Amino acid sequence: MPSTWRLRSLAVTRRRCRPLAAIGVTIQAGPEGRIGRGFSEDGGGELRGGLVLMNHFTAEITDPAVPYLLTMTIRALEGVLACESLTIIRWGEGPAVTSTSVRRPIVDSYLIRVRQELERHAQAGAPLLLKLVSEISAARPGPDANTPARELSP
Repeated sequence: MPSTWRLRSLAVTRRRCRPLAAIGVTIQAGPEGRIGRGFSEDGGGELRGGLVLMNHFTAEITDPAVPYLLTMTIRALEGVLACESLTIIRWGEGPAVTSTSVRRPIVDSYLIRVRQELERHAQAGAPLLLKLVSEISAARPGPDANTPARELSP
């Protein structure tokens, strides 16, 4: 029986906890730096906490435990930030990207750090994340006729 236990212990490895503060995040606004209207077609939408993401954006992630440059495209989805795509790029003379190395990035932790950084940017006045003040459900003419009007503030 000890050999069975040994096989199980080799097959199951625990992930090391990494401090979130060690993960660097650089946010770049949406396409061509434009800010959207906060609707899903722009990659934006409402987030929990009464916030509105104006459009999708990219975040460059530097994780000391991962020897690659990581770029995430992020949007609002069902009230939370969600990763649409993740690009992994080899840094300089670093190791090649392999199927084993792709398991190293911890996307959930990166999204937590991105949310923290996004809130810091919003407090500094960046227009990518705004506070939902009120929503008016009156019908409007034009292509947004079924979309409620929103009052947003930084």
